[in-house]
Amino acid sequence: MKPVITFLFCIISLNTFSQSSWELLPHIEKNDYYLLEGAFTDGKKFEMYLTKTWETCGDAINERENAQGLKGWYQIKNEAKKHLLVGSINQNAEVGASSYFIKLFVPQNPLATIDDETCEIADYKELFVVDACCSMQKMKWKKQGQQSFQQLELEEIHPSSWETEASLNLSINELELLTINLTDLTKIKYIDSVEVLATKEVDGQFYAIIEFGHMTNPGSNGMGFCGTGYEAYLGFIQINSSLDIAKFDFHQTESCNRIIPEDKCTFNKEHPENGILEKE
Repeated sequence: MKPVITFLFCIISLNTFSQSSWELLPHIEKNDYYLLEGAFTDGKKFEMYLTKTWETCGDAINERENAQGLKGWYQIKNEAKKHLLVGSINQNAEVGASSYFIKLFVPQNPLATIDDETCEIADYKELFVVDACCSMQKMKWKKQGQQSFQQLELEEIHPSSWETEASLNLSINELELLTINLTDLTKIKYIDSVEVLATKEVDGQFYAIIEFGHMTNPGSNGMGFCGTGYEAYLGFIQINSSLDIAKFDFHQTESCNRIIPEDKCTFNKEHPENGILEKE
């Protein structure tokens, strides 16, 4: 029986090794964060990271005119621990208006959230404040219980931006061998979603249909014309056996700025190698 067992094991092993797999993996690198560097008056240097949230606070009748949430951390150089920051930013005020502010709290309880109306946390360890429009480079800082603030000068290392870097990584047998830069290919700077709808390999050629898009007015927070609008696209990719991009094209399928027929572009999910069919 041993030779039979060995023979069967060899067949199973050969089948296992002969099975190859491939896929396209979407990746979006966002730039919607602030990175700043500064120093306290005692000379300790620190780095601060902040990003906006979809939460709001304030008492405006229109919720979209309230302050927007902020979250992040600051870290003293050469120390392992990061200090949690929770706060808000009111950018809806006109430039120079007194209602502009940034408030950042280091809470006593790491799970604490800012008050929906006051935008504050009562029980905090430290407080950073910006009360002059419209830069984070001049902040005031104090610990709870202190009467006066320290003035801090910060340098903006990375400004927050709604621009993204969107890409697709070709993975063969779990090895990523090719990066397809969608941002460069499409010249669209704000791609915030990518989905692979269909893939197929034919004679060593790899084919894919993808869907991608972005908000019509990135960063509008839902306000203004087309504030909630979306721009969607359908794309076709062909990669040859040398792992070069043999063909790429895309068509817009949805827009807030112009009317596009819903069925203008179609494709065969079973045969993505046929590309995108566009109706006249």
